[in-house]
Amino acid sequence: MTKSQVAVIIPAFNAERTIDATIRSVRCQTHQDLDVVVVDDGSTDQTPEIVREHTSCDSRIRLIRQPNSGVAAARNLAIAETSAPYIAPIDADDLWRPTKIERQLAQFACEDDSLGLVYTRCAIIDGGHAIVAIVPEAPSDASALELCRRNFIGCGSSPMMRRDAVTKAGGYDVTLRARNAEGCEDFKIYFEIATQFRLGLVAEILTGYREGQAAMSSDVLRMLNSRELCAADIETRFPEFRNALVEGRLNILRFNLARAIRNGNVEAILGMVVRLAQNNPVNVARSFAALMQKKNNVRLTPPADRVGQPFMSSLESECKLATQFISAK
Repeated sequence: MTKSQVAVIIPAFNAERTIDATIRSVRCQTHQDLDVVVVDDGSTDQTPEIVREHTSCDSRIRLIRQPNSGVAAARNLAIAETSAPYIAPIDADDLWRPTKIERQLAQFACEDDSLGLVYTRCAIIDGGHAIVAIVPEAPSDASALELCRRNFIGCGSSPMMRRDAVTKAGGYDVTLRARNAEGCEDFKIYFEIATQFRLGLVAEILTGYREGQAAMSSDVLRMLNSRELCAADIETRFPEFRNALVEGRLNILRFNLARAIRNGNVEAILGMVVRLAQNNPVNVARSFAALMQKKNNVRLTPPADRVGQPFMSSLESECKLATQFISAK
């Protein structure tokens, strides 16, 4: 095992179109003391070869390969392969701005061990790294109860977690895949951490979450099933959270309806409308009204002209100094 301050864990499955940019955004972090573990989860494309191009010039990066076992198993394997006290996951199609790790570590340094997770604000980006929308600001009450209402942490690439918090949470739940319910592994570990530790926020947009344009309706339905299984587990342990979980179900249906509309996925739109109607027919009208008031169900942060601008002004230029620094070692 390599001892570094922060372990960056990257699960990757058939990510040849995006993983180069993802790794570049990791390599150009202003905080350099990183142990970067990429777990190839049985890719059949050029993902491993692209990762090897980075391992050949940056000794901080390691590639581990496994048969396809799912994102939770890939992340848990990466965590087991490093002894760093802080864990920072990033998906193989997302981006970080250069100061992300530095800002999160600074917040941990100002707090005691009761702080288990620090997350950042997120921008939704498209295939060309352009900002589509800004995720709404986090609530003032960053608690397990509020997580039941909505996953305000935003995406799987936003948080940095203390290793002991991840351990006490039980790691990422691999049973969701076995139950054909992948999709909410992030939410579940955040909730488990929030029941035992405090959550902190770096109120800067430092994470770029790439929203897949070709997301299949079957994937959306699997994710919703995942959320239902997680909610049932939570309600069994915390019956006082029931109302918040019901509200959270409605919020996630509205979020996925908005995403389906953005991506023009007619089958998924119909699926969301049916589920909203099953919950309460009035919710369909209310959800469309909300979408009219808040474009794409995501509040854009002024100035609005940030939307459409690149998440990173130039990925290559921002990473140039970091790449030269590593290559010179």
